[in-house]
Amino acid sequence: MRGMCLIIILLMIQSFSGCISNPSSQNDQASNSCENKAEGGVVISFDDSTNIPIWGEHRDFLKSHEVKATFFINTWAGLEEFELDILRNLSQDGHEIAFHSTNHEDYFEFLAEGKNASDYVATAILPGLEDMEERGFSATSFAYPRGHRDTNIDSLLLEHFDVLRGTQNNKVGSESWMAECEDLRVFRSFPIITTEENESSLAYREDWTNHGLDYSEKGNITLLFNGHGIVTGYNAASLEYLEYFFNKIDELGLPYLLMSDLGK
Repeated sequence: MRGMCLIIILLMIQSFSGCISNPSSQNDQASNSCENKAEGGVVISFDDSTNIPIWGEHRDFLKSHEVKATFFINTWAGLEEFELDILRNLSQDGHEIAFHSTNHEDYFEFLAEGKNASDYVATAILPGLEDMEERGFSATSFAYPRGHRDTNIDSLLLEHFDVLRGTQNNKVGSESWMAECEDLRVFRSFPIITTEENESSLAYREDWTNHGLDYSEKGNITLLFNGHGIVTGYNAASLEYLEYFFNKIDELGLPYLLMSDLGK
């Protein structure tokens, strides 16, 4: 009887632990095999065209830390010439200019309206890519607005891009933000700490950020972090935090990778 009780207890514990998720866990359906190992380094990305002016203001700050980042841009048709100049300058500095949808369309909202993945490509992807190319830019990387994705839209977008980026959620079909493998070509990303964190959010993000950086010392692991504004703008990161963050990356000797590097 005691043996049977012990078995039942162990099964209950195993079942419960399977329900607990963390932002570093890999896709449950992914194979243990890996044909394309990840490269050791850090991918920093910033989203949304509304932040272009503030990125331009902090171009020298990024240069001073030798940061190479990927900037995901939406609403190309509405960009003004001074914004395009900023993007050209960032590109000349070695940053990647990538694609973030036609007008920041949310994929889940398309589904809620009875549309499908093909509708999303036709509306939220192809027109914006044409606008981007007309302005002298091209993209091999795409980031989902709000990270909303599934494997159906992934399969279609991988016909147009080499690599896709979500956020820390929607894990099925994607690699971890602490990526050890690049087979899927779809990656999660962990948010950079912002000035808007409450106490519990700050503790959570600090713990996982530090865990990821420490974990990188184990070997070939690509860490992916995403942000938005710098100092001002939506979910802005402070200069003080970015200074600490970039210095920590430098201390660990981690190279900066572009999002497109993960698709090679």
